[in-house]
Amino acid sequence: MSKETSPKENKKINLKIYLKNKPEENFPTKKEELELAGKHIENENAISDQKLKKGICYWVMVIVSIYLLVIFSILGVVLFNGGELSDSVMIALLTTTTINILGLPLMIIMSLFPKDEKHKEK
Repeated sequence: MSKETSPKENKKINLKIYLKNKPEENFPTKKEELELAGKHIENENAISDQKLKKGICYWVMVIVSIYLLVIFSILGVVLFNGGELSDSVMIALLTTTTINILGLPLMIIMSLFPKDEKHKEK
């Protein structure tokens, strides 16, 4: 008596044979998985850096603009109300304004975009 297999059992046997003979190259190795995870982390860091840089850029623009408005408002109120500012006060005001307008963005830009080798593109 020969034992015949049903079509359902035949499919199961064929699936088992297929899975046994399926090439391993389709599955990533542990090393490849770790490399992919590392690249994913680097990508997430790059995205968060970009968001941070955009936020700080916006913040600097707002702060410098507000600072200029305050300085021009003070100058406008004093000068249009007939008041006088001594030369030393005017020099100090213009010097600090110039330093703040140039210095604050420069410091932030230099910290966000360092020139050292580890941050350069590969």
